[in-house]
Amino acid sequence: MSSTAAERLKKVMRIALVGIRPADQVLLKGYLRILLRLEADLEWVSANSPQVDLFMINKEFMHAQSVQKVLATQHNVAALYVERDELDQGKLVGTTLTLPLKEIDLLNHWLFANVQFLRINGVRSPPFPQPTTAPINLLRHPLMCPPLPHVKP
Repeated sequence: MSSTAAERLKKVMRIALVGIRPADQVLLKGYLRILLRLEADLEWVSANSPQVDLFMINKEFMHAQSVQKVLATQHNVAALYVERDELDQGKLVGTTLTLPLKEIDLLNHWLFANVQFLRINGVRSPPFPQPTTAPINLLRHPLMCPPLPHVKP
């Protein structure tokens, strides 16, 4: 394989979801697939995996001994604590992500500023965008809902 072909291959970013509700996992995976589709292939791994690039942890478990132990063994790995707001007032403040997000650009910038994988693998940093307030319907997004196979009668 030529060096230019190797350079075009996407790197694999490994993400551990810890204690996240299944519905929120779908939402988070959708956000990340949309934001990083050109930069990296995403692999969902166990929190005990020897190589993790990003932890996304239910905020209720933030101080749990098992979570603290895992984080202590993974130096320089970004952790984002996830919670849900039933009033749909999603936001990202510091390391706390409140779902559902109205502006995924906030998550995009947090990822590029905090996830070492995105900085050291030569992945481009996005320009600072204008806030996007249009709701994102992940259920209709082509990356979340591939076309159904055509079935002949």
